[in-house]
Amino acid sequence: MNAVDEIIKTWAISNVKELSLSKSTILSGTFENDPVTLKVFDDPAEFNNQKAALTLLPKNCCPSLIKFDNKLKALLIEEIRPGNTLKQLAKQNENEATLLFCQLLKKMYVKTSSSTKLPTVKGWLSSIQGNAKLSHETLVAAGKAIKFTENYPQETCILHGDLHHENIVYSQDKGWVAIDPKGVIGFTGFETAIFLLNPINETPNLERLFNRLAILHQELNLDPILLKNLAFLRAVLGFIWDVEENNSSEATYWNTWIEILQDCIR
Repeated sequence: MNAVDEIIKTWAISNVKELSLSKSTILSGTFENDPVTLKVFDDPAEFNNQKAALTLLPKNCCPSLIKFDNKLKALLIEEIRPGNTLKQLAKQNENEATLLFCQLLKKMYVKTSSSTKLPTVKGWLSSIQGNAKLSHETLVAAGKAIKFTENYPQETCILHGDLHHENIVYSQDKGWVAIDPKGVIGFTGFETAIFLLNPINETPNLERLFNRLAILHQELNLDPILLKNLAFLRAVLGFIWDVEENNSSEATYWNTWIEILQDCIR
C-alpha cells in the first residue's frame, strides 16, 4: 500500500478525487462530513514548511490544518468553499482586488521567534549571487538590489511566500484567505513581489504594475522603490527556479520581467 492509499484508509477519507500530481499529490475528499484537501508530499522540506506555515499564520487568514502525519508527509486541510480566486475578481475590478490583498496582508502579520524553523528570504536571495544561469547585467543589478533591500529598515516575520492572486480564495466563513503557503521568514514587503508580477504567463503589464504599487504604498505605507527592487529579485528567483525545473515558458516570462524591471530600478 502506497502512502496516499494508507493515509486515506487511516483517516477514513471518502469521496476522494485527484486534483493534482506534481511535486505532491493533492486530493479532495470528505472527512467527518466536511470537505477537505489531502496533500501528500514527496519533499520532506516542503511538507515541514507548509505544516509550520499553516500552524503559525493566523487562523482567520488560512484554511485550518485538521491533521498531519510526519511519517507519511501528509496534511489534511480544510477545503475552502466556494473558493473563488482573487484572480477572477481582478479581471472585473483590479483596484478592488489589490485593496483586498492589502487587507489580507495586514491580517497575516506574525512576528517570528528564535524557535521558528523555516527557510529565509535571505537564504533564497543568496542563490542569486554568482548564479551561472544569469547574465552579467542581471547579476550586477541583483547584487545592487539585494544591498538596497538589506539596508532598508525591516522587521522579519512569518511569510506565506507565494501570495499571488490564485492563492487567495474566498471562504464563506472566513472571507478572503491564503492557501498553499510555502512558509518562509522575511520582511513583509517581500509578500508583495509575486503579487505585483502576477498573473504568470500573461504579457507583463507595466501600467498595471505601477497602479498596484500606488495602492500598496497608500494602504501599506511601503516604499514603491523598495517594492520594485523586491519584485525584480522575485523575478530573478522565479527565472532560476523554472530553469532548474526545465519550465521554459515560465522562465521566459520571468526573464521578460527581469529586463523590464532592470530599467525601472536603475
